[in-house]
Amino acid sequence: MEIQKSLAHVHRKNAKITGVYFIAATLFAIMGLKLYDPILQNPNYIAEAAGHSTQIILGAISELILVCANAGTALMLFPYLKRYNENLARGYYTFRLIEAITILVGVFSILSLLSLSKTFNGDANA
Repeated sequence: MEIQKSLAHVHRKNAKITGVYFIAATLFAIMGLKLYDPILQNPNYIAEAAGHSTQIILGAISELILVCANAGTALMLFPYLKRYNENLARGYYTFRLIEAITILVGVFSILSLLSLSKTFNGDANA
């Protein structure tokens, strides 16, 4: 009986941690997108992005936190999904990994555009 209570406590704790990861992933994805507005919403983004470099860098940091949260959800759910179907668990984990890699490519692309904007504007710190 004591083992069941302990196991139930562990499952509840893991569920809460997984929920926090999902909420963090959603919040940081939205924050990153909004912080990228100077590049995404401006037709003259090459010239204008350098003026918003702090905002864009904060967006990139938000996206990096998003990557960590996505990895956390995959790691936390893997043992539970594996109980039902090991292929499903591996598939979920793999697609979360692909999602994280895609987000990282996007972060590097945005930071490259920021660097290009600084060079375009003649910023010595580019």
